[in-house]
Amino acid sequence: MAGNHRDWVAKAIARIEADFNRSSDTHLIPIELPGYPGIDVYLKDESSHPTGSLKHRLARSLFLYALANGWLHEASTVVEASSGSTAVSEAYFARLLGLPFVAVMPHGTSPEKIRAIIASATEAAGQDMQWKAIDRYSKDYIELQTKDNVKFYKTPDAILKRQLEVFDEVAKKKASENPLFKEIVESQLAFAKRATRWEQDTLVGRRMAFDHYFGPNAKSPI
Repeated sequence: MAGNHRDWVAKAIARIEADFNRSSDTHLIPIELPGYPGIDVYLKDESSHPTGSLKHRLARSLFLYALANGWLHEASTVVEASSGSTAVSEAYFARLLGLPFVAVMPHGTSPEKIRAIIASATEAAGQDMQWKAIDRYSKDYIELQTKDNVKFYKTPDAILKRQLEVFDEVAKKKASENPLFKEIVESQLAFAKRATRWEQDTLVGRRMAFDHYFGPNAKSPI
């Protein structure tokens, strides 16, 4: 196992070094300043990097440092909280090594940057989308009730429980008839068990806090 990891690290470093050899030549461009005789000014063209900025060098160094210190391995997922050139460059190197990359982007990230990140990233997540959805849905929920007189009813637990029982009956029958159907349902159940256990053990429900602040015996924090 350790040998396989060392082999993967060696190959990963070799790929990054090959990228360095291919893109290290960022030209110096002389700029003439007639009003300042005797002063030579050069601009270094970092745009010649594959990701178009000097952050390409930074990302390369970060990946090499992580590899050398054993922080990056074949099963790693690289996460960068950035909406700029750093995320673009890290996404590039993550793809170079075949690693998933997640960019967490703040509100206001330009469409151009988002497209550049997604071009290399496995996944790009913006918290902006989550809070906007919650804000929009909750406002719509109130408006539907107050303006449009829509009535909302929660399905009783007894009906939900019966739905589960009916599904079990149908699934059992279909599984006996179709091996592929049986395999698919078993896979879905295994995933649901793992994901739901994680959710129940790590995510805190909001009911207690809602009742505390907005229930019949609500208490104001201020």
